[in-house]
Amino acid sequence: MRDVYPNLADTYLRYKQYGPVLATYGGAYLVSICFLLFLRNGRALSPLVMVLAIGSVAGFVPLVYQGKGWAYHAYPALALMLAAITCCAVERSSARGVARLDIVQKMLLAAIVAVNWLPFKYTGKPAADFVASLRAAVDHPTIGLIGSGMESGHPLTRTIGGRWISAYCSDWLGGLAVLFARIARAQGNTVEAARLDAIVRNFLDAKIRELKAAKPDLMIVQKTDTFWISRVMQRDDFSSFMNDYRVLSEDENIRVYLRKGSGKLTSIN
Repeated sequence: MRDVYPNLADTYLRYKQYGPVLATYGGAYLVSICFLLFLRNGRALSPLVMVLAIGSVAGFVPLVYQGKGWAYHAYPALALMLAAITCCAVERSSARGVARLDIVQKMLLAAIVAVNWLPFKYTGKPAADFVASLRAAVDHPTIGLIGSGMESGHPLTRTIGGRWISAYCSDWLGGLAVLFARIARAQGNTVEAARLDAIVRNFLDAKIRELKAAKPDLMIVQKTDTFWISRVMQRDDFSSFMNDYRVLSEDENIRVYLRKGSGKLTSIN
């Protein structure tokens, strides 16, 4: 609370995108609620369905309030709503005197399930050939990252049996501080911009000390995060540190560097 929360309040908590969140989840969620009410067919919802529906709404409120839109934030709301719909459909089909779902209603139910599943389609799992190329080069490597996206280092680190060397899952703190510093500067708020610049500078000072101490076998660079990468590599200490690494492999999102003197071939020689 003393060390982490102030940084969260300055950066992470300020990052909100209500429009994209509502566009991604709001429509499908509203249709899901309407379909649940349709299945009710004038009857009171059972306690089981009611508890699931209330839990879903309780999950949807913080999803919108946080304004981040990441799939794991939405999971409780969507999963519990689908569970409520499923239970209500089963109760409807098994109750005497209540019509079973017809083909159109079943198709609508399938569509609702599919639309609510879409945000979870992307898993971030690296391709098998990409993982194989890293495994072939080094066993159980220590791993560092330059990039603000958590998905750049995870689950890749776990997939190749590596060990994460940083106290942070990514450079989210520095990346967001740079973003809000730019906004403050554009608004003419130079005091706030200077304060956020200090956060970036302190973060990078600590990060380079961490990297120099750990000397990770692999360095991941998030190619898609050009905004943050350009800021980091402006510093001579980071560009000098990366001189000890060579490109090992890459995909559409990240480039992986191997430290000179590391790797299976070097160790055999």
